[in-house]
Amino acid sequence: MCDDIKNPAIIKPKDGWESRCFYVVEVKIARNNPLHKSLFYSGYLDRIGVPSSYNQIMNPTYDYPIDLQRVYYLKVIKNLGPLLDGKLD
Repeated sequence: MCDDIKNPAIIKPKDGWESRCFYVVEVKIARNNPLHKSLFYSGYLDRIGVPSSYNQIMNPTYDYPIDLQRVYYLKVIKNLGPLLDGKLD
């Protein structure tokens, strides 16, 4: 991980977002926040394919989950797959 990020960015997966999927991500909540790994749930996608409703970034060090619209930087590292019928496949 490189922690010299100067500009805000959301770096989506190469193949685009998938609805209701879990991802391992590198994230900075704010410019001065250290870059760290977290788990991201995409929730539902809007009409242009961007996570909108019910998305959240989770990490045991957070006081509460954070949604994608509040992060300074996020880069997808790995797609862990969808959540179907309450179970991970």
